[in-house]
Amino acid sequence: MSDVEKTTSSPTPAPTSRSTHSNHLFNIKYDRVPKLKGTETYRAWRDTAELLLDALGLWDILTGKEQPPTGENEDDQQNYVDRKRNCVLFLFQTTDAALLPILTANKEPSKIWTALEKKFGMKTIETFLAQFRDLFRLRLEDRNNLSDHLTSFETHLTRFQHRCAVGKETDEMNLPYLMKNLVTADSFKIATLLSTLPPDLDDQVDIITLRNLTYEQVTAKLSGVAARDKLKEEENGEDKAYSSTSFNKGKKKTSNNVKPKNEGNSKAECTYCKRHFPKSKWTGHTWSQCRKLKAAEKKKDQEGGESADGSRSERAAMADEQVQGARPAVSSSSSTFYPAKSTWLFDTGASSHMTSNADLILNLKPTQVLVRIADDKNLVCEGFGKVEFMAVLPGEPPRKVVLERVLYVPSLGRVSLLS
Repeated sequence: MSDVEKTTSSPTPAPTSRSTHSNHLFNIKYDRVPKLKGTETYRAWRDTAELLLDALGLWDILTGKEQPPTGENEDDQQNYVDRKRNCVLFLFQTTDAALLPILTANKEPSKIWTALEKKFGMKTIETFLAQFRDLFRLRLEDRNNLSDHLTSFETHLTRFQHRCAVGKETDEMNLPYLMKNLVTADSFKIATLLSTLPPDLDDQVDIITLRNLTYEQVTAKLSGVAARDKLKEEENGEDKAYSSTSFNKGKKKTSNNVKPKNEGNSKAECTYCKRHFPKSKWTGHTWSQCRKLKAAEKKKDQEGGESADGSRSERAAMADEQVQGARPAVSSSSSTFYPAKSTWLFDTGASSHMTSNADLILNLKPTQVLVRIADDKNLVCEGFGKVEFMAVLPGEPPRKVVLERVLYVPSLGRVSLLS
């Protein structure tokens, strides 16, 4: 009897069913996925869906890359059906109720995905182009609206930056991705902001471009310009209201083509009448126009009661009172006020008029040059403009002095130089 080799066969393990794993997917809740509500939330929703569904083995089914199995294996077919149902479940849990008609109309996960991408993916490109256009076409027409313009620019810039931040290199139009780092750079933000300003702010643009400022410093400087413009507008409004009131009180009837003689002097005061005739009208003219003073001088000359030197002393006193009561200078092209008192030194060594007081200069234009003073020291000149003031000489009436191209040198000191 031959030995017969007995072979003990171990039991064959039952095939692992993938449907068991896919059935567990029905217990997953997608409440932490950002819900799709429209164009603004589409990018975040899509990126989260790709990350999560790829980990669960559902991404290829949702996007239509994985097709139904062609074999006769029932487990494989059931697994595919279960995973497709999980894709539908994901879509229903993570889309807003307003989008349900899209889901019910398409039914198949891949068709639903295509419909949502077509609706919101294309709109995302349109949104980028619209935001791009709105930002670079933004213009300030009236500098009085500068404060509101800065707020509007910041809003448009923030939206555009956010759109570029979510751009991906694999996008069909990847311009947002390519501009991601550019739109956050200070140089880009400053250049874009300055390009929106009107020509009457060119002086501020020149000052900003000459200095190495950050974007926050630029916006702070422009906000300061807006605040000063508003304050100046309020002051001018008060001056106009006062001038109108004073004029209407003393207004006389005239023909349509004849202006009242003292219309422009409604705020002028005559120091001679105010001193000698306080009960009479001493407004509307100055001492140099005063008929009473001229009549008194003429009478004294005829009677010999006072010398010509005495008359000049009277005039000098009136002029001194007028200069002491003068208003400070205002940097405005439409207003002409003279500084009350400022020290100007004659310096034959100076090549130009110079001052460290910007308030004295009308129509200050920015520049950046070096000037050399008498001790061979170089100082920085930051601008130039015109200065007007009243000069008083002994025995002479005050005279208006106009200095052209006066240099603004902040480090010059408390005195101003005449060349």
